[in-house]
Amino acid sequence: MDVDDVAAAPPAGPGPGPVTSGPAPAAPSSPRKREADLHPGRFPELSWADADLTASLEAVYHWVEGEAIRAATWYLHEKKAKSRWSRALRILAILFATAGAALPFIAANNGAVDFEWGYVLLALAAGAVAMDRYFGFSTAWMRYMTAEQALQRRLQELQFAWATMLINRGTRVPSAHEVAAELEKLAAAAAAIGEEVRTETMAWAEEFQTNIGELRSIAGRRDT
Repeated sequence: MDVDDVAAAPPAGPGPGPVTSGPAPAAPSSPRKREADLHPGRFPELSWADADLTASLEAVYHWVEGEAIRAATWYLHEKKAKSRWSRALRILAILFATAGAALPFIAANNGAVDFEWGYVLLALAAGAVAMDRYFGFSTAWMRYMTAEQALQRRLQELQFAWATMLINRGTRVPSAHEVAAELEKLAAAAAAIGEEVRTETMAWAEEFQTNIGELRSIAGRRDT
């Protein structure tokens, strides 16, 4: 995550919510507007009475699936903004550096051009690269792509495992023991999804601390 992108991972796994009068399946729905941050999703309130076990299990699956889709969609959207900033700054750096390197040759053949402007252009090129580095646009772009692909993989594993379970179960009503076993699998899937977000967040935190340390080191050298 970036400084203003504090991601909260989905809960590690499902646990029984308050018992209601009947199951309340919660199919994933697309948010009306994009979230600024990734906030943890609320676990659905379900009934775990014997008659409601199948519907409640399906509701938990849809909740875990929805959390994975929401996180992957967030990273997919955010990486676009980071890629635009990264490309823009890199293009500016290339243009400034090229112009700065070429200016002395132009000045040698044109007395109206001051070659010292080449140093200004080179400084602007270095500034564009430094801005990209210390604001982390390029590195965030790479992290977000990696996180989004990892979440897509986790989502596909979840969906195929669920489809396999449905095929094996057929039309038979699952027992309480079978439902508990499937809940454990969904808990592991939710934990794996949360781990992908946590891993990306930890990578951002390490990069942020490194950049802050470098800035302090540069400031310290200038003071001496």
